[in-house]
Amino acid sequence: MAQPVIYVATLGIREGKFREYQRFYAENLKLIQENEPRINAFHAFANEGGTEVTIIQVHPDTASMDDHMQVLAEKMGVLADDLTNVYQFLEPVRIEVYGNPGDRAMEMDKPLVDAGVQYSVKPRHLGGFTRSSAN
Repeated sequence: MAQPVIYVATLGIREGKFREYQRFYAENLKLIQENEPRINAFHAFANEGGTEVTIIQVHPDTASMDDHMQVLAEKMGVLADDLTNVYQFLEPVRIEVYGNPGDRAMEMDKPLVDAGVQYSVKPRHLGGFTRSSAN
């Protein structure tokens, strides 16, 4: 049985870049919606001051997470060795991964780990459920 992957990234928003980041995020969100039909959820929440954002992704399995990394690379130009377009707005604070993120995600995140960004993986899924819609 496939196990979910939940990816939570907390990022600092560079001073004066909140509005630009909102536009960047909206464009990327559209690409994700159009190109990743298997992703269960993708949300971003910013603090009141617009200085920090947390992005939460819920994937049904590792293959969906791999697909997301492919979309990041092909459609958004986000590559493991070049995060320039992301870093103009953001500074990574911490990454938390629940489930097995897969090799592609680990490769994409390696520069963050090497740079000392707080990074944790909890690969053992003990059980749970995902509702397809709230009633």
